[in-house]
Amino acid sequence: MQKVALRLDLPRVTLIGGTSAGGDFVHRTVSSWVGWKRTNFRKDSASIYTARLNPATALPLLSPPFELDADEFTLAHVRDEANRVAEAKAILAGTKDTHCSMPGSRQPMVHQARAVGALRALGWRAILADEMGLGKSSVALWAAHDAGARRILIVCPATVKRNWIREAEATLPYERILVDGTPKQRRERWTAARQLLEADRAVVLVLNYDLLRRLGAEHVELLGQFVTRQALILDECHYLKNARAERTRFVLEHLAPQDGGAAVRLALSGTPVRNMVDDLWAQVQCVRPGTWASRSWFISRYLKQRRKTINGRTFFEPIGTQHLDELNRVIQTVLVRRRKDEVLDLPPKVRTRVDIDLDQHTAKIYKAMRDLAVVQLQEIDESATIFSPSARSGLEALLRCEQIASGFLGGIPEDYIEQIAPLLRKAERIPGRPGELIFPNSAKLAWLTESIDTIIGQGGRPVVFSRFNAPMFWLSQQWERAAMLHGGMSSEQRDQVIERFQQNELRVLFCQVRIAEGFNLTNSQDELFFGRDWSPAINAQAEDRCHRIGTKGTVNIQIPVVGKTVEELIDRRLASKDADARQALKTLTVRELLNQL
Repeated sequence: MQKVALRLDLPRVTLIGGTSAGGDFVHRTVSSWVGWKRTNFRKDSASIYTARLNPATALPLLSPPFELDADEFTLAHVRDEANRVAEAKAILAGTKDTHCSMPGSRQPMVHQARAVGALRALGWRAILADEMGLGKSSVALWAAHDAGARRILIVCPATVKRNWIREAEATLPYERILVDGTPKQRRERWTAARQLLEADRAVVLVLNYDLLRRLGAEHVELLGQFVTRQALILDECHYLKNARAERTRFVLEHLAPQDGGAAVRLALSGTPVRNMVDDLWAQVQCVRPGTWASRSWFISRYLKQRRKTINGRTFFEPIGTQHLDELNRVIQTVLVRRRKDEVLDLPPKVRTRVDIDLDQHTAKIYKAMRDLAVVQLQEIDESATIFSPSARSGLEALLRCEQIASGFLGGIPEDYIEQIAPLLRKAERIPGRPGELIFPNSAKLAWLTESIDTIIGQGGRPVVFSRFNAPMFWLSQQWERAAMLHGGMSSEQRDQVIERFQQNELRVLFCQVRIAEGFNLTNSQDELFFGRDWSPAINAQAEDRCHRIGTKGTVNIQIPVVGKTVEELIDRRLASKDADARQALKTLTVRELLNQL
């Protein structure tokens, strides 16, 4: 058997062997290993391959197809890294005990204590992707404390930063600073953070992702000092899926670089993959850099692409995935994920599809808009996806048909309004929403209002999720003690509305589905999806606002689908079990949309 040398220079490991030109058995083998790359190209020496030592890069060294020349110290380190995953899984399964005693009156539940133990086994660098409702926030704070961190930096969406302050107050006896408010208030809080840093006090510092783009050099330096050898928690880490985005580059450069930076790195998300599997690269790079040798290697290995040319510009468009079994094995080395039904005795969650027929009047409006959409779509390359630049008019047509099926309309071209003016006589203008109309007697709206009245009459407090804001503005004015949550509200305003709902001050709550993350609505057991997002992951986030720790009974989820409309197409796409979790409509072609219309 061929012999190759294995050398350890933590945090990297080096393998030396094979021919100088590469292309031999050693080169073909090691080049296919995740995280390994050739680093020399001299013709007068053996090939040299390097990787950062972590569970993913250590696993192939346990049973290589050649003999390893290495001392026992090196082999022991390799075995320890490779065994981390097995130890974490044993702790999560309850077959290996783990101790977890925390300061303060709040103590971990059994499943939370096991999660802390699993994160410890993985070296405090992992994606915590437990299903929504299992208490990931507390687990992350306890894990950071268990790792010995006295400073914890939490970066999160603006909508949940106050939730994190409340969670930190209930979980750890650390001081807390939220970078928020007016410019003067933010300056004061930065000053307080620096003082606590210099005094070596135990502190939790919370700021939102968008703030990262507006920091001056002084505050960038402060954050770097704050997290060095301490803890970094990246909440809703799918916000970092775009490797080229400013906030992702900031985290990778200043908070979680390849060398240095935070010692404890925990990324939290119930839905880490929201689009295609390339969402994972930047998230994994933040918590465990070196899992893959490069982003280009990751893309070429796991994505199928096709070359496209539009207006003289050539680019590669992802059309699918490949080597998913291998990708799954790699992800399992950095992932802690359980479902609620695996670890909690929660009441069930029941989904019911409600089939609705278009009423006669709305059907006429839908037909008129469908006919316009067909004319526009027939002018586009039928093989193009609806999200391609050339198919913008097709996407707009899809949106308008979806709106009409739901009983409202907005953004219609002025010249077309004149053509369908006779059909709009029964429409009402939505107060405060110029150019948007609602059809109060449409079938879907009639079903929704009747369902809300029934639930309220039975003593329930329904939560209604909508993809569009316009109908929520109209609906929230139809009931007393009703309110809505939408993207235009400040975090303080949202917190106030949520608190009122949880304290029984509101009878019905309307919520934009895309912002439904990071808060609890356990005072409700009835969810009505007036409109779903085109991403299954976002809908799952919304569902679990009510179905989580604190739920007191079966959560009933009703999903109305208007027959013979584009809603049926959306429903089929959302119901499909895409193995790579890509966005439900990502690959929908113009031809498929035409066939549906």
